[in-house]
Amino acid sequence: MASIQRTAYPRFKSALTAHELEDLYGPSDEDFAFIYGRTDKPAQQLTLLARLKCHQHLGYLPTLEEIPDAIRLYLCQQLHLPADTDWIAESQISRHRHRLAIRAYLQVSSYSHGGERAITDAIQQAAYTMSDPADLINVAIERLVEQRFELPAFSTLDRLVGRIRHQVHQQLYEQITRELTPSDIGRLEGLLRVRDGRTDFTQIKATPRGTTLKHLRLWRDRLDWLESILETGPLVASIAKTKVQQMETVLDRRQLETCVFHYLARGLQSGDVYVEGSQDYADYRGQLMLWRQCLPRLAAYCQELQMPDTAEGFVAYLQERLRQVTERVDTSFPDNTELTIDDMGTPHLKRLKAQPTPEDLETLEALLKERMPERHLLDILKHVHDWVGYTRHFGPPSGADHKLDNPLSRYLLTVFGYGCELGPSQTARHAHHLVSRHILRRINNQHITPAKLEAALRDVIEEYTRFELPFLWGSGQAAIADGTHIELIDNNLLGAKHVRYGKFGGIAYRHISDIYIALFSHFIACGMWEAVYILDGLLKSKSALQPDTLHADTHGQSEPVFGLASLLGIKLMPRMRTWNDVTLYRVNRSTTYKHIDRLLTQVVDWDLIERHWQDMMQVVLSIQAGKVLPSMLMQRLGVYSRKNNLYKAFSELGRIERTIFLLEYMSDPAMRQQIQAETTKVESYHKFTGWLAFGGPVLRSGDPVEQEKRMKYRDLVANAVMLHNVMDMTNALHDLQRDGVRITSELVARLSPYLTQVASYGIPSG
Repeated sequence: MASIQRTAYPRFKSALTAHELEDLYGPSDEDFAFIYGRTDKPAQQLTLLARLKCHQHLGYLPTLEEIPDAIRLYLCQQLHLPADTDWIAESQISRHRHRLAIRAYLQVSSYSHGGERAITDAIQQAAYTMSDPADLINVAIERLVEQRFELPAFSTLDRLVGRIRHQVHQQLYEQITRELTPSDIGRLEGLLRVRDGRTDFTQIKATPRGTTLKHLRLWRDRLDWLESILETGPLVASIAKTKVQQMETVLDRRQLETCVFHYLARGLQSGDVYVEGSQDYADYRGQLMLWRQCLPRLAAYCQELQMPDTAEGFVAYLQERLRQVTERVDTSFPDNTELTIDDMGTPHLKRLKAQPTPEDLETLEALLKERMPERHLLDILKHVHDWVGYTRHFGPPSGADHKLDNPLSRYLLTVFGYGCELGPSQTARHAHHLVSRHILRRINNQHITPAKLEAALRDVIEEYTRFELPFLWGSGQAAIADGTHIELIDNNLLGAKHVRYGKFGGIAYRHISDIYIALFSHFIACGMWEAVYILDGLLKSKSALQPDTLHADTHGQSEPVFGLASLLGIKLMPRMRTWNDVTLYRVNRSTTYKHIDRLLTQVVDWDLIERHWQDMMQVVLSIQAGKVLPSMLMQRLGVYSRKNNLYKAFSELGRIERTIFLLEYMSDPAMRQQIQAETTKVESYHKFTGWLAFGGPVLRSGDPVEQEKRMKYRDLVANAVMLHNVMDMTNALHDLQRDGVRITSELVARLSPYLTQVASYGIPSG
């Protein structure tokens, strides 16, 4: 983002002199007539005059909180008002009314009414002669002022300039590369050819040595060699000299290496560059099924998802879906009292009203607490094992019978110790000589793997779904994904300081069902975009619950994720913090809408989707066949690459799906209430597992595999407690009904299995 200080974008000074106040904010007779003709209330006169003078000076309307107090005091003097006169309370309606009146008085137009069109050509033309974004923003500001347009937010100009500048640079890049001959390309590629363990590129990175005659001659020879690689003059002859001069930046060795490794990292992430023989950075295209292998699966898969099995049919299907939703939302807009659209085309929704708490809920919760017995955590793990036998999955990697004495108690102590973050030493110390720390470590290292823990989790989930009570909390057809910070010891591969939490650690990324039970977990590094792993949890989960709807937060969505999820038959319904800042798309330019036309600012590139439909279906069918995981592809699709057409195709499809979702989100209060309610469940689950990890908040292992196991240990303990709670709650509710207590499904639906008062931490002495 360009620095606003380096541009001509108007803003308030930190301090104003008396002369500056009079010169910039002194009202004229016409200004007074305008103010007095609109209102006779002192506070409203002050507010309107402040907005008028600030708009005259800045070219846009700031919020009242942004206006320095010195301006307020000066305008109070001009209006002969007491110095303590304050603004009227800020509201969307008054600000909108004032903006319209001020625009009419100053004879300026809103930026949304043609401002972008007025400056696009000017920015593009200037970008061929200058490169600094600040200079291009200044060009845009100058043109907007000339054309009598109100200035938009600085970020709007910055994004527009960034996009146009990138397009111009891309055109120049393609222009230069077209001029390269095969021999030029061969010489450039030869710089990366390894000879005796080094490349010629290493010589380019060399820094000058001491100022001796010998070194000066060597440096002269090096410069001669650099000039012999490629004659650059003809390649840039058609580019403006000022542009070339601005782009000729002298890099020192560290800067050059930083640039090289930056682009190499992005190339590896996007798939533009791959490492032969690697697992994580192999060529993902080689892992996909061939199209001839996909064809036998195509018709049945498309029929299951109820979509056409041809590119042309798929595009027509998408167009009709988008058209129907858009028309429905436009028709219902006058009746939608929750939604408003301001003059900038930004939608706003009223805050959701909190659902009223049933009157008898507190009484029922208190009665349940009295009726439900307090249990030891180890007793819970033992009881659940008696029901489902989940430790049968544990054992030596050879598959042979274990040679442990009393294996059940030792397996249960291992799950307890590692799931509650006690660790082997603390668990052995409190286990009354039942097991040593060495045996606990050996069981964890040799007998229990992430796959075996997932199998144990499936057993518990299946037993959980046999009860009727959980299905009063949800349908079982939806899942919620979210990450939470887990503190780590220093010096490990995944650890980093998280910007949001301000602590060193990693992220436990979890999927839970809408009936509260945990489905899947993954331990990832801080800074990793959570959306990369959002689809893995549903596709890797083999439990009795197979959701087809997925809730998440802002970090769990992106355009490619929306696109890929739709083709996998997964309905993505995230809770997006900046939902009204997202670009919405329409079917075509010729179609207009009476009420919501300003919302739909871009048009879908249908040709791109039709052209790459086969590529997208090849990816989806390969995922369905288990050849690749969505996370592997999302790591590629989550990084923009000008060469990655698959990224562009999935992004374009995702724009359609996200537009449909947001249009429905704006028009359906019940949908918004559902998303809000479901996403709070996973936040409660994070707190629940934090309570169970009473051994300490820090995960004391630097091994990525062990970190993954610890998350699954926690999920196994949490699911076991939930299962036991559901059993105890079911019995207690039946007893209460038998005693004449009135219990309704509405009351029970407000309960939760995250009951932390029913299990004690200790190890039973018996």
